[in-house]
Amino acid sequence: LMNVRIVNSWFESDGTGDAFHNGAGIIGRFINASTISGVYTNAILKGVKGVGIVAFSDAGANTITNCWFDGKIDVTGGTQVGGIVGAVPNNVVTTITNCLFTGTMTGTAKSGAYIGGIFGIGPWGATVKVTDCLSAGDMTGVTGGITGSVAGNNPGGNKSVYTDVYATTETHANLKGAGGATMPVTTVAKADILGDAAATVLTGLDFAGAWSVRADEVPAVSTKVVGSI
Repeated sequence: LMNVRIVNSWFESDGTGDAFHNGAGIIGRFINASTISGVYTNAILKGVKGVGIVAFSDAGANTITNCWFDGKIDVTGGTQVGGIVGAVPNNVVTTITNCLFTGTMTGTAKSGAYIGGIFGIGPWGATVKVTDCLSAGDMTGVTGGITGSVAGNNPGGNKSVYTDVYATTETHANLKGAGGATMPVTTVAKADILGDAAATVLTGLDFAGAWSVRADEVPAVSTKVVGSI
């Protein structure tokens, strides 16, 4: 799936069936070295386990680039929720590059749920590489789970790598997620990355290529959209 806008849509899962076939996302399950690039959506998502543009990144080395979630997610009853990727299971490698979360999450998640602006959960056996990403959405309405600015849970050991990852300070509950593993995320005030100021503050993002400033708004990531659904 490449270079497309998916707008004014609703994706919902009631949570029945096995864990890998009940996600709520633009793509339900990623397998076998799959790639998704250049997707923008303002969709409404509601599900239990595995919620995001990609519900589950499973089986193989998968890549998500230049994706932007600008919609709404109802986390009510949810356990693994992310703006870009819901869950990355054990022994799976997932690379997330130049992705942006400006959406809204609300609702009461299950106790012990993992909620993140970029992805929900990547346990010890998962390798999650997050590069040049910004989480600038609103998660203040989320209760009942463990909420992180970028990931709800990603202890990752030495497998997971964060490079030039940013999150706004006002809208997120914590930066550590579960397990107390500090995530190397740079926090910025939202007011400081509006308009042209974004290129000065977010120095790790490529404003000559993948990213662009917007007047009185947080920056946008280029999706090179050629069509809408």
